[in-house]
Amino acid sequence: MNGGIIGKRNTSIKGVWTPNDVVCDTNNIAKRPVVFDTCETVAGWNSNKSGLSVSLNNSTFLHGAGAINLIKTATSYLDAYYVYRYVDLNLLGKIVGVNVFVSSGKYANFTRFSVCLMDAYSITNKKWELYHDFASGFTSGGWAKLELPVSSFTTGTGTPSPSTTRMLALGFAVSANSVTLGAGDLVVDDLYYRRA
Repeated sequence: MNGGIIGKRNTSIKGVWTPNDVVCDTNNIAKRPVVFDTCETVAGWNSNKSGLSVSLNNSTFLHGAGAINLIKTATSYLDAYYVYRYVDLNLLGKIVGVNVFVSSGKYANFTRFSVCLMDAYSITNKKWELYHDFASGFTSGGWAKLELPVSSFTTGTGTPSPSTTRMLALGFAVSANSVTLGAGDLVVDDLYYRRA
């Protein structure tokens, strides 16, 4: 079998990647994650819709001193995207992941959580797009590690070139327009990649 398994995270240890977070290949060579956003500041996060915002969460997080709340006050649509911009990230042959927390009172309202990669610094100027929908990925409240090889993402637009990724968007959909999300309902921590 090529690759290993991911063990259950020790959530009592903050700010440390524990042995359970490391995947090894068949030669026991660690495929350590490279965290490209620790989610300890809201700088760089933007939304493409009104009624959506982000804030820092200093009480619900896995590592460091905080994580990012994704907040939805709008009641006129189901889908939302939060965009984090970065420069020249080569994701060719990599696995991309994010840690996501959903509150016990809201997990049943989610129909999708998505990760999207693009080549441009603007959604309207993109030449290519790759995405993956983790459909109804939450069966209870709490933390979940969502990750997938970039090679398994679906092409949305153009001819993808993951070696020149310029933008990553985290998206979600809820079951009804009226569903709102406050601080602590949907939280993300540690955007990362690792060797496939």
